[in-house]
Amino acid sequence: MTITSFPIATTPFSSSAFKATNGLVDRTDPDRWGKDQINVLDYGSTYDDVTIQAAIDAAFNLDISRVRIPYHPGALWTLNNPVFQDPPGNLRGSLTSAQLLAGQTASTTNHGPYISVEADWRTRFTSTFNTAPAWWVGTGGAGAAGHHVKGISLINSTGVSVNGKALPTNCTGFAIASEGSVGAVFEGCSAQNFYAGFRTAQNDMNGSLGEGNKFLYCTTGSYIGFWFYGGSGLVNTLFHCNVGAIRNFVSAGADYLVIGGEHGASQSARKACTMSSVSTLSTLADTVAGGGSFTNFTFTATISSPDVNWNVCPDGGFVYNSATIKLASFGVVPLVLTAFNQGTGVATFKIWPGWTWYHYNQEVALDTGTDFNTELQACTTVYAVERCTYAEGPGHFIGTHYESQALMALHDAPDTTAYDATFENLRINSDPANSQYDNNGNADDLGVFYGSQAFPWIRQIGNIRLINSPMPSSKVGEHVVIEGSDFGNDSDTGRLIVENCRGLFHPNLRYVSGPGSSYLPVGVGYNDSTVSKGQFGTKAFGFGEWDRTVWGPSVNANPPDTLIYDVRAGGTSTTRYCGYRPNPGEMPRLTVADVTAIASPSLNAQPTMCGGMMHQVSQIGSQLWALVKDNGGDGFSYYADLTISWSYKGQTQVVNLTGGTHIYYPFAGLEIGLDNGGGVVWYIVTGYYRKLGYMTVYRESTTASVLVGTKTVTYTGTVIKQRAPSLQHYGAPV
Repeated sequence: MTITSFPIATTPFSSSAFKATNGLVDRTDPDRWGKDQINVLDYGSTYDDVTIQAAIDAAFNLDISRVRIPYHPGALWTLNNPVFQDPPGNLRGSLTSAQLLAGQTASTTNHGPYISVEADWRTRFTSTFNTAPAWWVGTGGAGAAGHHVKGISLINSTGVSVNGKALPTNCTGFAIASEGSVGAVFEGCSAQNFYAGFRTAQNDMNGSLGEGNKFLYCTTGSYIGFWFYGGSGLVNTLFHCNVGAIRNFVSAGADYLVIGGEHGASQSARKACTMSSVSTLSTLADTVAGGGSFTNFTFTATISSPDVNWNVCPDGGFVYNSATIKLASFGVVPLVLTAFNQGTGVATFKIWPGWTWYHYNQEVALDTGTDFNTELQACTTVYAVERCTYAEGPGHFIGTHYESQALMALHDAPDTTAYDATFENLRINSDPANSQYDNNGNADDLGVFYGSQAFPWIRQIGNIRLINSPMPSSKVGEHVVIEGSDFGNDSDTGRLIVENCRGLFHPNLRYVSGPGSSYLPVGVGYNDSTVSKGQFGTKAFGFGEWDRTVWGPSVNANPPDTLIYDVRAGGTSTTRYCGYRPNPGEMPRLTVADVTAIASPSLNAQPTMCGGMMHQVSQIGSQLWALVKDNGGDGFSYYADLTISWSYKGQTQVVNLTGGTHIYYPFAGLEIGLDNGGGVVWYIVTGYYRKLGYMTVYRESTTASVLVGTKTVTYTGTVIKQRAPSLQHYGAPV
């Protein structure tokens, strides 16, 4: 049989609906492959932003919720313009990509639809510009719902060999728009070599919204890791994100929560430079914690062979945002670089406000009342360092891992805003004091160590809580500085609370408060005649609420060991502390044997005891008294003199320690007596810097806190006096 014709289907295949095996409904083939998602490979012929943008715009126009970017071996998606995960004509408005690249801000309208853009793992993206965000995430749906971004790994090709701070501030990996962008989700995304890896409310229409975002398993290595700006109360949350940045987490007021993750900075810029033509100090109106105004000081110096990190950056700051000098009679002095002339090499520095205010403000004029100018002008080396920060603003951290080989602050805050922050179950896996750089022979590294001894590891203004974060014994190094203020009142603001942080080597507390607060500007600064009633911070005895002492003597050259302290501190080791002293509401425990030993003291034979503090006498069996108090002094005492060679220059607060049997015995809170030839004068030790070879002190006086003597004269001695006990017994045990 001969077949002369064939049946022809009149229904196009694209319109033919059929049910897949075990499927629920009949669907056409185009519907099956195009309704649920868009594949970017169908919307362009090049691996670039044009193809990606066309696919995203098509998703909005076709009301499709998912855009997929498949992995192709060897393919590299090049972004020559910003990508907008946002409806056409919404965030972009009437602005072109070129205008946005010129630094203009984007505009927003009302809430729009939101989609998911997902790249297969190992898909790579590179941006070729640095004056605008690489990936904009626009306005999402009303309520806590927004765009989903998954697997996008961005690398800024212009920032590969550039310090991140030298990039324009608009150079962002992922930018989240304000005015309606709520609840965006970023999953497995990465942003490398940007000024900021992730930034909320970047267009900053009025600082609202751009909040409530979730970041899961994201990674960034940029100048700023996560930058949160604006918001109306919803918290930005991070789950197990890894950050390696100079400024890990930054917030201008928006709350953020960080759960898990590896964070820190492996290195930061540092350079020991020769300086000459150093000027004398000039006065400068400045502020301290809480916004209090005071007189600070500035000076200039010519820098020899400065590198590029001295130059001003697009954000107005400097890579070398910090520096130190070491003066014989003033110790390590922290500085802030405020200006640099590239043509002449002249740098302008101001002294770190907290250092000036704490040591000399309202007690003595640093420029005229001390010999600072003489030593400053003789100084020939300045150690310039890039100071890093772990957390800025109202951040809350749970179970995170912190590790850094740079000069890094755990928390920093501006002088005028009291932000709260919490660190719970923090794993500190490095020495914040950077003791490894003390004597490694590299002068540049030495600046990192000096900076760690002079700049605050924690700068506290609001409530800072460090909870359940013990320091591993292998990471315990030298002392660090904690700088803060409790505002001199009993409100629930401005509190530093440390609980269950055994092994946190005893920090040197730098109490800084606005001039209007009720702190004692001179004298011991710790008695019941003041408003504080001994419960709040003072210059002499520090600040903060501690569940146990982390201060005490060390009898050898090893790093501080709290086990030694706990034994030698006797019953005071498990007492709650307010700064360097037991809390006035506490009653440390002593045994009868302790009291008997203190009454007839011999060095190392009895525990130290805090003067003026009531102690309970408690033991099983025979007991003579119920309570005992030492009326001999205000601080701790060994009750037997210490053999230490010391020297100091009059009108300073630094005592150099050069040798002697008991050179490692001083600790913050210890009361000492020094005789410069005019009789014994009593001081409280306010800081002990073991490897730097000095301690800072505060004179027990109602007129001035500095060391007595003429400002140009150096005094020496070989004995540090300790007060004799003056015990008063109370009652018998019940």
